[in-house]
Amino acid sequence: MVLRAPLGLVAVGLLAAVGCAGPPERIGAMPGHRMGAMPGPGMEMPGHAMPAGAHVHLPYLSRQAVAERYRFRIETDPPVLKAGEAARLHLFILDARGRPVETLQVHHERLAHLLVVSENLEEFHHLHAEDEGPLTPEARREGRFSVPITLRWGGRYLLSLDAVDGGVGIHQDLDLRVEGPPQPATRWNLGRTRTAETLTLRLGTNPFAVEAQGVTVGILDVEADGAPVTDLVPYLGALAHLAVFREGASASAHNHAGGPEFAPFQGAVAIPGYAGPKLYFEHQFAEAGRYRVFTQLQRGKTVVTVPFDLEVAPRSLGER
Repeated sequence: MVLRAPLGLVAVGLLAAVGCAGPPERIGAMPGHRMGAMPGPGMEMPGHAMPAGAHVHLPYLSRQAVAERYRFRIETDPPVLKAGEAARLHLFILDARGRPVETLQVHHERLAHLLVVSENLEEFHHLHAEDEGPLTPEARREGRFSVPITLRWGGRYLLSLDAVDGGVGIHQDLDLRVEGPPQPATRWNLGRTRTAETLTLRLGTNPFAVEAQGVTVGILDVEADGAPVTDLVPYLGALAHLAVFREGASASAHNHAGGPEFAPFQGAVAIPGYAGPKLYFEHQFAEAGRYRVFTQLQRGKTVVTVPFDLEVAPRSLGER
């Protein structure tokens, strides 16, 4: 099942299938995690903008380093989350001494990306506090990022934070508990083709049989009515966002896909104005298992979210 969301909508709920993953420790220091063009110094965005530039490999702090340098707190309104009821999440990002972090940098047009997924991976939300407008002075002083949300089921949800501080990525997973009916079993679909209205997306990987700890090169082919799509619009600074979750919402990563400059091929260079049909990315899966990759891209004024599932095999014994 694929959902299309108008640009003003901050949450997308889905029931569907797909998978991929990230850095070594948390799902990893993703070799393929790249930043899109960043806002320049004159842009009216809270926080500090990353330096302008085409695409930048983004180093990530290890899980241990994040634990040593930061503290995270979640508050909700109402205090008890209940399935089907509107609520607000308040995420506080603090330093090791409990002081609000005021040095986050705008990346992909937002200071903090909040990815929320149900434990069964059947419901997904990509949220940002700035979707409702600029952060208030009070929110900045508190290091608080607040978003509206309505969750479908009870049980465990995973909230994954993606942010940048001092040019280094921060990725942190936090649990949410919700009262309500139990989540149904995950509906896996290992097919490599998805259709969303007139759009057809095909996922290719090299190698085709994905293995843990190796670098996987992904190619997304986008078509509409049988013809290549060449009019994609950057969504939050990238032609495609990839939210990657391991089965049971046991690990997560946030990656991006783009034009030829994202391809790890010799001589691959950026093409000005490139808008499809092929989108490239690299990713490293730390562990074997099943993964779901929620792929988000924009055409016209509509953001489309498409899930892919991948079976990741253990690393081959012959690999070093």
